[in-house]
Amino acid sequence: MKVKGGSGINITADEPLIPGQHPMRHTHMNSNPAVLSNSAKYVVLVALVAAGIVGRLNNYKISPPTTNGIGRLRTSLHESNFVAKFEEALDPEYKGPFVPLIINNDGKMLCPKMEGGTSRRAQHFVRMLHVGLQTEHQRLWFTYGHVMNGHLPILLMGGDGNGCNLIKCEEGFDFPRLSWSMPSQQPNGSEWCHAIGIPSYELWKSFGKVNISNVIETHEHIYPWNRKIPKAVWRGSTTYDNEQYGNVSFHDIPRARLVQESKDRPDLIDAAFTKIHQRFENKAEELMPTTIMARRMPFDDQMKYKAIIDIDGNNWSARYAKLLCSNSVVIKIVPDFVEYFYDELHPHVHYIPASLANITDVASYVLDESNSSKMKAVVQAANEWCERKMKGHRIAVDAINQLDEYLHALADYGYKDNFHVKWKKLLGSEPFDDLVQC
Repeated sequence: MKVKGGSGINITADEPLIPGQHPMRHTHMNSNPAVLSNSAKYVVLVALVAAGIVGRLNNYKISPPTTNGIGRLRTSLHESNFVAKFEEALDPEYKGPFVPLIINNDGKMLCPKMEGGTSRRAQHFVRMLHVGLQTEHQRLWFTYGHVMNGHLPILLMGGDGNGCNLIKCEEGFDFPRLSWSMPSQQPNGSEWCHAIGIPSYELWKSFGKVNISNVIETHEHIYPWNRKIPKAVWRGSTTYDNEQYGNVSFHDIPRARLVQESKDRPDLIDAAFTKIHQRFENKAEELMPTTIMARRMPFDDQMKYKAIIDIDGNNWSARYAKLLCSNSVVIKIVPDFVEYFYDELHPHVHYIPASLANITDVASYVLDESNSSKMKAVVQAANEWCERKMKGHRIAVDAINQLDEYLHALADYGYKDNFHVKWKKLLGSEPFDDLVQC
């Protein structure tokens, strides 16, 4: 699957969006939205969206990635051998980003003993695979079993990262691996990032055993549209992608800029931090008076508002799918990293796109009473997608389909890295003594 999040067109923060186009795929259009009312802006222009070659790079005011002069993006191959990395990850003392898994010819899985946060995430993925393999094991095995010498190897990145640095257009590993997220685009069409997205642990926790149709129906009764607060809401902590963007000052991180918009326009946006932590934890007392702090708001209580803002934190937004299953309009700040299903969703159909440069204009449009019918249609389309997609069995099948893509990529990778010979040699050394059936 190739996620198509952008075209590489260099556009400015105030460019309009032509009806039917993705916010990261449009071209220049001459217009002066400032002279129009908020509603008229959207009737004529559909939306004001700030997006660069990579959406959230503009939120940090960082220049987009460039090529190395020969049309290819740079890749830093710090770790270039899949089999060596797999063997390293088998060590019981291994503390790196990967979780190694093996699917045998009988459909059973071997895993390391799973303890700690990263492994708990991997456990949800294992449960997904168990459900999917009940019907799809033979298809996978027929296609890849002989290529992988009777054992299908999986390297899962269990943390927040995926090994790809958007600022430098570099990745730390040149081999296929599974991760919870992928870049929202491959700049200039170059396939420089080998991460392949899979359904996240959050999806499985939220939807694995839930009748989502009943949940959506309940939302309609508890949070009817005509009783919603006419504001766009956001609550969260001070997370941001430090690995990508380095030591950005507190007030320059995207989430702090969003909260500042709430300070400037409290009539439109109710945004607040619930916690100051990670890099800013030591300065929490100093920073609290400079921003907006509030108690944590339960997820369902956010549906008391007409709109909910979604913005990335450490990496991708793990709650995006859950928001699409709510009965409030989702305002999506253009992301850098996305989940595997992102390309199925369309701006102004399933969500309303925005940026930190135009969030108040977007919120004003969404909350305008004259646009209520349009916003209800967006919520309905998002909920219909949710009912089709966010079911336990469907998520498990998606996991198998993404695994299929990963194994296909791994088979292709093998021809250039002599993978098949190395993998067969590793299997011959019987390195799996510390793995258990999972």
